[in-house]
Amino acid sequence: MSDTLSKAKEYAGEKWEDLTTSLSTHRAVRGLQKQITKLVGERDRVMIEIGRKVHALYGRGKVRNADILPLCGRIDEIGKRIDALNAQVRDLSQPKPTGVLTEAKLADESELDEAAEDDEGEAPAEPEAEEQSPEAAAEEPAAAPDETPEAD
Repeated sequence: MSDTLSKAKEYAGEKWEDLTTSLSTHRAVRGLQKQITKLVGERDRVMIEIGRKVHALYGRGKVRNADILPLCGRIDEIGKRIDALNAQVRDLSQPKPTGVLTEAKLADESELDEAAEDDEGEAPAEPEAEEQSPEAAAEEPAAAPDETPEAD
C-alpha cells in the first residue's frame, strides 16, 4: 500500500509542476501579448498622424504620389458627406413653428421697418386689435380691404 501511495504522491507532484509551469508560461505569454497590443496601438496612432500630415500636404498641393492622391480624394469626399449629414441633423434639430400663421403667404415680403426708415418721424402707432378665440374668429369672416361698401 505504501508503494501505491508514494506513486500517487509522485504523480501529483509531477502534475503540480506541469500546472505551475503552464501557468507561468501563460502569464509570460499574456504579458507579451499586452506589450504587443500596446505597441500596435502606438503604431496605429503614428500611422494616423502620418495620414493627417500627408492629407494636410495634399491640401497645400504638395502630394503628387499616384497611390496617395485617390486616398486623399476619398477623405475629402467622406468629409463632404459628413458635412451634408451634419447639416441635415442641424435642420432636423431646429424647432419648427406650427400653426396657421406659419403657413400664411404674404403678398409683400419686405421688411417691416423699411417704412419707418423712409419717414423722418415715427410711424403712427396702430391700435391694438382685440384678441378673439379661434372659434369666434372663424364665425366672423374678416372683411377684405377691397370690399368696402360704396356710398351712392
